[in-house]
Amino acid sequence: MYPRGFFRDSGERDRNLVVVDIRKTDTAKLADHFIQVEPNQDYELLASIRVLLNGGEIPEEVAGVPSGDIEKLAEMMKNCNYGALFFGLGLTMSKGKYMNIDNAISLVEDLNDYT
Repeated sequence: MYPRGFFRDSGERDRNLVVVDIRKTDTAKLADHFIQVEPNQDYELLASIRVLLNGGEIPEEVAGVPSGDIEKLAEMMKNCNYGALFFGLGLTMSKGKYMNIDNAISLVEDLNDYT
C-alpha cells in the first residue's frame, strides 16, 4: 500500500490490508489482518462472506475460520469507502478452480452494493 493516495491523505492509518491464505506468507506478515484458510476451502470461505453480505447466517466455523472472524471481515469489506480484491494463482490451483474465481467476482459485485 502506498503511504498516501489521491483520496486518502492520512496514509496507512485509515487503511487495512487483509491477507487470506493457507499459510503465513511474507505478504501475510505485512498485513493488518491474516486469515488462515484450510486448503481447498476457498469457495466455502468466499461463499460465507457473500451469505453474510446478503443477510444470511453461517456455521460457527467455515474453512477452518471461526465465524466471528468471517463476520468481522465481511463488515470491514462492507463498510470501506474503497476496496480491492487481489487473488493469486492459489485460488485457481485449489479444488473448484474456475468456480472460485466466479465466486470472487460475485463477491465484488455484492460489495458494489455497499461501496
